Amino acid sequence: MRFKSGDTLTDSWEEGSHLKEYTYKITGGTGKYENASGEGTYTLEELTETLFGGKYQSTIELP
Repeated sequence: MRFKSGDTLTDSWEEGSHLKEYTYKITGGTGKYENASGEGTYTLEELTETLFGGKYQSTIELP
């Protein structure tokens, strides 16, 4: 993920469940996110047959 400031946040994803909820771990980044850690979930929703949306929820720990 890249922010307007140019800083980045990196993560690694795990397999999703049948509920379309995916977990990920924050593994670092650049700028103010250097050495960041944490975890979160992403929930995928099918809004129409061709349109999808989702919601992120996470905790980011900065050194």
